[in-house]
Amino acid sequence: GGFVGVDVFLVISGFLIGGIVLRKKSEGRFSLSDFYLDRLRRIVPAYLVMLAAVTFISALLLTPKDFKFYWASAKSALFFASNTYFAGFGSYFAPSGHELPLLHTWSLAIEMQFYLVLPLLLVLFPERYIKPMIALLILALVGFGASLMEVEEKKAAYFSLLVRTPEFLVGVFMAAM
Repeated sequence: GGFVGVDVFLVISGFLIGGIVLRKKSEGRFSLSDFYLDRLRRIVPAYLVMLAAVTFISALLLTPKDFKFYWASAKSALFFASNTYFAGFGSYFAPSGHELPLLHTWSLAIEMQFYLVLPLLLVLFPERYIKPMIALLILALVGFGASLMEVEEKKAAYFSLLVRTPEFLVGVFMAAM
């Protein structure tokens, strides 16, 4: 069902973006503003085109009631917050997953949220502490994620940035090797 594919995507993303940040940091060329502008330039134009196309098609094909659900998801997707929208989404009368055209945007929302934190993490720590710090974070967050899966609603944990962060960090750790 694509579940492992998302995990692999997040590890690869962590490897690529972590590698970029670490390389530029070691060369003394890293800039937070350049990093964020590069991410926005790379992701936002195609993302906005996709949102506009899906909105147009949804307006034509969905019933007014279903379009209301769609519109709420579109607003959250526009601000890269669809993971939190879909984590709390659903009731007996809500559409099922295959009827939600923007459900797939949750993973990109998590990626963009991670991009807000990762460069700060890598730039603030001295280079010699980065690998141990990442390893400790992976262990702590895996434990935290496992406890969330036991206590909290599994759907909310599935869409949670904190539960997905270890996957990114495995990639960042590999890039730091």
